[in-house]
Amino acid sequence: MKLIGLSPDYRNRYIEKKSTDEAIELCYQHFLARKADGGGKQHYINKVKKTGLDAIIVELIDSPEYRRNFGEDEVPTMYWLETDVDTIRIRLASPKPGATVFQSSIPAKGLIEGLPGSGEYSIVGYVKTDKEYPQEGAGIDSDGSHWLIKEIKLGGKSHQLFFRIFDERKKLIAESKEITVLKG
Repeated sequence: MKLIGLSPDYRNRYIEKKSTDEAIELCYQHFLARKADGGGKQHYINKVKKTGLDAIIVELIDSPEYRRNFGEDEVPTMYWLETDVDTIRIRLASPKPGATVFQSSIPAKGLIEGLPGSGEYSIVGYVKTDKEYPQEGAGIDSDGSHWLIKEIKLGGKSHQLFFRIFDERKKLIAESKEITVLKG
């Protein structure tokens, strides 16, 4: 990702002829797969004058957020999964909807927006083939957003994958729409 972000082609396509504000917003979208938050954006607007945009691109890619969400093997993209609760959405970093994978088990990770108030929440993955199979679950970070399920087991060729979010009393809060994951 650093090679792409620091390339002359990236600079020509996305940086030149853009204001600093627009360029930073694009870098957030391209390298963290999200919009820039106000504090982070202002920090980088002030910093770009001293270090230049290349240093900011490197800092975004080297950030703990990037490592947690994408690691070394994933391209920074997130897909929105709607839930049966209008205010709660899941931003899925992996697996990608419609992806073909070659492993028997895969991780799932992402972010959650719109959880009600404070509290402890967990997320559980489910695979549906001939019937519904519960998979591993994970706690959702105390900031209410990040989660990582280490293993979703895949058996057949085509799998419908969805997630359920629970509160600390194990009460179902929301259920996501399904995505298809293929095993090659």
